[in-house]
Amino acid sequence: ESLQGIGESVDHSPGLMHDFSMYFYRTGKSLMAGVGPVGGFLYPPTLGILMMPISLLSPADARFLWGILEALAILALTSISARLAPPRIGWVALVTAATLVSTPVLHNFKWGQLGVPLTVLGLLGADACGARRLFSVALVSLVASIKLYPAVLFSVFVRRRDGKALLGGAAGVAALVFGVPALVLGLRRTRKFFEKVAPFLSATADTTDPNSQSLSHWLTRSFDAPPEGLVMGLAASMALITAALLWGARSSDARTLDRFTAFLSLAWIPFVVPTCWANYFAFLPPLAAFLASQ
Repeated sequence: ESLQGIGESVDHSPGLMHDFSMYFYRTGKSLMAGVGPVGGFLYPPTLGILMMPISLLSPADARFLWGILEALAILALTSISARLAPPRIGWVALVTAATLVSTPVLHNFKWGQLGVPLTVLGLLGADACGARRLFSVALVSLVASIKLYPAVLFSVFVRRRDGKALLGGAAGVAALVFGVPALVLGLRRTRKFFEKVAPFLSATADTTDPNSQSLSHWLTRSFDAPPEGLVMGLAASMALITAALLWGARSSDARTLDRFTAFLSLAWIPFVVPTCWANYFAFLPPLAAFLASQ
C-alpha cells in the first residue's frame, strides 16, 4: 500500500507499474497465445519477445518481478552517477540522493517503464566502446532494438571513426528487430506486428500533457502555438554548443571524450524525438555527476 501511495503521488493514474501491466505484460501474453501486440504497445517486437517468458507468471508475480528488476536498474544508475561524481564523500552522497529522488527515476518506477534500464545498458555499452568493442556494439544494439531513440549512442563509434562497429551495430539492430522476431513469431506474424505498430510510431502525445517534455511540446504549451522557427533556432544553437564542447574536449583522454559524446547525443533527444516522457531523461543524474567532475 505504501508503494501504491508513492506511485499515486508521483503522477496521474492510480496504478503502480501501469505501462508494464497494460502493455508489456499483456503483449507478452498475447504473443504467447499466437496473437499480435495489444493496443497501445508502440515498440519493436524485440520487447514483446522479451516479455514472453515473464508473461508465464501471474499478473501479480510478474509485476513483483518487474519491480525488482526496476529497483536493480535504479541501483545500477545510482552507482554509475556516484562513480562519475567527484571522488569526495559529499559529492557522492549528493549525487546518490539526487539520482534516487530525480523525476525521471520516480516516473520510470511509477509507470514500470524502460528509461532507467535502457540508460544503464546504453551508458555501459558506450563506455566500453574502446576496450571491449564487441560488448559495446552488442549492448547499444540491444537497447536500440527495444526502443529506437537510444540508437543515438552509436555516435561514440562515429566519433572514433569506427566503421566496422557501425556496420556491426546496424547488423545487430536489424537482426534483433527483424531476424529474431521472424524466427520466434514467424514471418507472417512479424509482418502483421509491424503493420499494427508502425502507423503509431510517428504519432505524438497531446501537447497539453505536461509529461511530454519534447522541446516542441514544451514551447507549444508555453507560447500557445507551434514555434517551429524557435525550435530550429534552438536546435542550431544546441548543435553549435555540441561542437564547441567536443572541440574543447578534444585533448581529453579517449574515455572522457566518449562519455562527452554519449551524453551530448542523449541531450539531443528532446530536439529530435516528437514525444519525450520523463523517463527518457534518466541520463540527467549521471550527466550532472560527470560535468561536476570535469
